[in-house]
Amino acid sequence: MPTRNELAKIHIAKKALQLTDDLYRNFLNLMFGKESAKELSPAE
Repeated sequence: MPTRNELAKIHIAKKALQLTDDLYRNFLNLMFGKESAKELSPAE
Protein backbone atom coordinates (compact mmCIF):
# COMPACT_ATOMS: atom_id res chain seq x y z
CA MET A 1 0.00 0.00 0.00
CA PRO A 2 1.43 3.39 -0.95
CA THR A 3 2.19 5.99 1.70
CA ARG A 4 0.09 9.15 1.94
CA ASN A 5 2.95 11.07 0.31
CA GLU A 6 3.10 8.62 -2.61
CA LEU A 7 -0.68 8.77 -3.07
CA ALA A 8 -0.51 12.56 -3.08
CA LYS A 9 2.13 12.48 -5.82
CA ILE A 10 0.01 10.08 -7.89
CA HIS A 11 -3.00 12.38 -7.61
CA ILE A 12 -0.93 15.48 -8.40
CA ALA A 13 0.24 13.74 -11.59
CA LYS A 14 -3.34 12.72 -12.40
CA LYS A 15 -4.44 16.33 -12.12
CA ALA A 16 -1.45 17.65 -14.10
CA LEU A 17 -2.24 15.19 -16.90
CA GLN A 18 -5.91 16.20 -16.73
CA LEU A 19 -7.05 12.58 -16.51
CA THR A 20 -10.72 11.92 -15.91
CA ASP A 21 -11.54 9.46 -13.13
CA ASP A 22 -12.64 6.89 -15.70
CA LEU A 23 -9.45 7.22 -17.75
CA TYR A 24 -7.29 7.13 -14.61
CA ARG A 25 -8.98 3.99 -13.27
CA ASN A 26 -8.86 2.32 -16.69
CA PHE A 27 -5.11 3.03 -16.79
CA LEU A 28 -4.59 1.51 -13.33
CA ASN A 29 -6.60 -1.54 -14.33
CA LEU A 30 -4.81 -1.99 -17.66
CA MET A 31 -1.28 -1.48 -16.30
CA PHE A 32 -1.56 -3.06 -12.85
CA GLY A 33 -4.89 -4.90 -12.64
CA LYS A 34 -5.95 -2.58 -9.80
CA GLU A 35 -8.98 -0.33 -9.38
CA SER A 36 -7.39 2.18 -7.01
CA ALA A 37 -3.95 3.64 -6.29
CA LYS A 38 -4.36 2.45 -2.70
CA GLU A 39 -4.13 -1.13 -3.97
CA LEU A 40 -0.72 -0.62 -5.60
CA SER A 41 2.39 -2.26 -4.19
CA PRO A 42 5.59 -0.24 -3.68
CA ALA A 43 7.07 -1.80 -6.84
CA GLU A 44 4.09 -0.71 -8.92
